[in-house]
Amino acid sequence: MRRTIRTIHAATSRCCICTPSNRHRTRLERPSCRSLETLSQQNRKRKVGRPKLPKGAAKGRIVPVRFTGEDMQAMMLAAQASSQSISEWVRSVVRHSFRWVVECKNCQKEFTFHFINEQHPREAVTPKVEPPKPALRNLAEERTCPHCNCVAIYKRVDLKFMAN
Repeated sequence: MRRTIRTIHAATSRCCICTPSNRHRTRLERPSCRSLETLSQQNRKRKVGRPKLPKGAAKGRIVPVRFTGEDMQAMMLAAQASSQSISEWVRSVVRHSFRWVVECKNCQKEFTFHFINEQHPREAVTPKVEPPKPALRNLAEERTCPHCNCVAIYKRVDLKFMAN
């Protein structure tokens, strides 16, 4: 058996006697103050971007639409006039197209009775389901037809949902 002498700078004695063996030595480390969970999380690579949202909590869907240059110019001017971005302006125009209409009892032309407010939880439009009809004062309301200026009383039964 061969003896070797090693110097350890951190120890109090200047040298120590070690006997080599065939067994592998395990290096003992001081226990860390951190838990194993935090260490394993530190070793993982972080993904770039916003963290994933839970299912059903996504912002919304993107609808690809192609517009001509003239349409884009007109939309840009309209958005600037209402001090909105183009996206906000398009969303407001689409939301404003959902409405309740009635047919005039005199000229039989349709006109808007009530615009649907998408921000109102009772009036939210979902696919294949029309929103509930608006509540009317005294179960009926008086409206003037913009086409023939005829005044008539309309009930909830007269209301039709339009999404255009």
